[in-house]
Amino acid sequence: MIFESSSKRATGEAHLYKGMVRFSELYDNTYYAPIKPECNILPLIGNHFSARFNTMKLVIHDVKRSMAILYEPGTKWFIAENFFLDAKLDDIISDKEKQIRAMWKLYHTTIAIKERTNLKCQMNFMPRHYWEYITEMTEHWKKG
Repeated sequence: MIFESSSKRATGEAHLYKGMVRFSELYDNTYYAPIKPECNILPLIGNHFSARFNTMKLVIHDVKRSMAILYEPGTKWFIAENFFLDAKLDDIISDKEKQIRAMWKLYHTTIAIKERTNLKCQMNFMPRHYWEYITEMTEHWKKG
């Protein structure tokens, strides 16, 4: 019973992350995505992302567990343990990525109707613990 409910919880969280992982292009053309899931979902999402982005060099970093999926085109993805970034993400993203982030934030704030902003309602659809690494939500996340 306990194993079954844990398995369902991990599978459900993996499904959610398939739609919420946000990649950032680094200077070396690697696409990096930090995540902080409650469950160890990396083994459950590796096939999805390596198939979907099969022409891109990917890193999906589980910051909470210091593990990462590493994938290069033409190879099989694998999980690296004791994985850390040596620099701040903002210092290693590409100039193109910085422009895309700025445009995305501008778009998000431009289409928003300030009087209709309802963070509690947004949390019903996307819980706050996912916001830390989602470009358009990071400002709300930092405010606490």
